[in-house]
Amino acid sequence: MSLAIGGGSTIDVAKAVGILSTNGGRIHDYEGIEKYSKPPLPLIVLPTTAGTGSEVSGSCVITDTEKNLKMSIRHAAFNPASIAILDPLALRTVPAHVAAHSGMDAFVHAFESFLSRLANPVTDAINIRALELIAANIRQFVANRENLQAALNMLCGSALAGITFGQTGLGNVHCMARFVGAYFHLSHGLSNAICLPQVARFNMIANPAKYARVACAMGRPAHGIPQLDAAAMAIEAIDSLCRDLGIPSRLRDVGAEPEVFDEMAELCIKAGYNRWNPRHTTTKDFRSLLDHAY
Repeated sequence: MSLAIGGGSTIDVAKAVGILSTNGGRIHDYEGIEKYSKPPLPLIVLPTTAGTGSEVSGSCVITDTEKNLKMSIRHAAFNPASIAILDPLALRTVPAHVAAHSGMDAFVHAFESFLSRLANPVTDAINIRALELIAANIRQFVANRENLQAALNMLCGSALAGITFGQTGLGNVHCMARFVGAYFHLSHGLSNAICLPQVARFNMIANPAKYARVACAMGRPAHGIPQLDAAAMAIEAIDSLCRDLGIPSRLRDVGAEPEVFDEMAELCIKAGYNRWNPRHTTTKDFRSLLDHAY
């Protein structure tokens, strides 16, 4: 039995240690989906951020420092913790910027899982509730981590989204954020938050009906108006949320270098997120998304 107290990175390291303890080898051996067969050590986790949902997800992300890339080790049955304790008191000392970035990671989990090509009525119901909880509480939580009700609601929203995205997969935000974070040494949450607005605009035409539901979940008066107008409200709500949380609006603001965008676009297409992202995306599209985000 092992115990992890910390954010997503800490929990994922504990998962990796548990996998290696029973399966041996190097963690690189298990990159991909269900590449190991022996159950890892039982794990108890106490999250100190509300963001990754790693305590309940089937994913474990580890940085490969040799290749400067992030590896994803996935196993729906074995990767979730045996016991997850969601205690808002554990979030009281989180710095505001960490609360914002990790909270946006949770939002993107719910948003992209809801829009996924593999979404279903059960995951939709869970993700809509996650979006409601996060959108209604993230500002208050970032403003004051002593707000225990907001903190608890963020933990619950994060966990709900963590339950679903392993079933549905994620989309272009997470695809791009993998390489943005690795190339420019940014946290996963910040990488997601910076990429989110441009990807949200790009994907909107693929499923405006679901975007209209996102607008309602984010508190916008989207009922009874044309679908495309309601969908546009979701994008405006996302822009507003990022501004209120102080998310940098451009990749250039965090030290990105456009000289590597061609290489990053190639990596994005090879990552295979078209099986989940609602709009088919080409290498040229990824390069354009990076340019617009820059």
